[in-house]
Amino acid sequence: MASVETLDFDGLLAPISEDAPSGDELRSSDAEAYWEIKRLRDAARKDENQAPGGDSDINIAPEWTEVFQLSEKALAESSKDLQVTAWLIEAQVRLQGFAGLRDGLKLFGQLCNQFWDDIHPRPDEDGVLTTVAPMAGLNGEDADGPLVIAIKRIPVTEGQTHGAFALCHLGQAYDLDLKPELRDQRIGDGWVSREMFDTSVDETSPEFFQTLLEDVAECQDVLSEMEATLDEKCDKDDSGFPLAPSTSRIRETLEDALRTIRGFAGTTIGEEFEEEGDSQDGPTATDGGGGKAAPSGGVNSRVEAFNTLMEVARFFRKTEPHSPVSYALEQVVKWGKMSLPDLLKELIQDSSARDDMFRHVGISDSDDDDDGWSSSSSYDDDDDDE
Repeated sequence: MASVETLDFDGLLAPISEDAPSGDELRSSDAEAYWEIKRLRDAARKDENQAPGGDSDINIAPEWTEVFQLSEKALAESSKDLQVTAWLIEAQVRLQGFAGLRDGLKLFGQLCNQFWDDIHPRPDEDGVLTTVAPMAGLNGEDADGPLVIAIKRIPVTEGQTHGAFALCHLGQAYDLDLKPELRDQRIGDGWVSREMFDTSVDETSPEFFQTLLEDVAECQDVLSEMEATLDEKCDKDDSGFPLAPSTSRIRETLEDALRTIRGFAGTTIGEEFEEEGDSQDGPTATDGGGGKAAPSGGVNSRVEAFNTLMEVARFFRKTEPHSPVSYALEQVVKWGKMSLPDLLKELIQDSSARDDMFRHVGISDSDDDDDGWSSSSSYDDDDDDE
């Protein structure tokens, strides 16, 4: 069963007044409240970025509680403002996990649906793009936005021995497997190993995983509903280009999250749930009764393919520790993430034969470095710019 609602939708969606349903522009009518929420949000993000674990630190900065409380009060009593809503969503993800994300996205969509004619911020010289810019900011443009980073920090286990871990920690575990020479140093720096992550998974109850998966699936459903609302309200420009903000990074992160959690939680929640999920086609497929979204049965990206191989390797390491399959798969993934020069250096030990191969395929000495493709998993992330 999915988590219960975490927001008072009746209060948050009630008009501010009969004459001004969306209230006044908060930046002008109550600038002190607006900038206080922003200050607290920025302070919380700074605390996270400066924590020893950086973006893998899942401890909740105390300012997020204040951000939520002040944002909720402003939206219910003063102004229907999408920037304040975006800050509330950021806080809710930290405080309530995927259930908070689900309800935050639902609130954003319903505010747009009910108060679009006078919702804040109002369009300016950039038109409707200014109104929906808060959602574009959460998603990110050239890099993962702050909401994507926050999703990767949501705890997805409830282990006791090493504590709870998030998807960003699974990315660390993958990297440690592929870079054994750095293993001891990085674990000393606070990185999470596969053994630590696996232990936390084993100590997590089936009920926790069941609720987690249903919450993530509901996030996908609500995101689709919000996207449809924004498409309708924002419409298109004169050239026919949609003006709704992109939420592709949020959607892809949720799809990866659902698929990955099912991968490592499968043995805990049992075959029945896995088979039920496998019967769906596509990342947002639903059952005939309008049920929860299910992950795709296919592989949609290079990073996802490597992550899938590592999960298969983990299965064989646990069930057949004497088998060479897990080691072979991990070696294949390591090779797949190497640049061609580095791969040839590892495969061809004879330097003269390797140099001859380099000449034949046109690899110069300057090419003998990394090809720029990140070896980190799909669950590593970057800092956001304010």
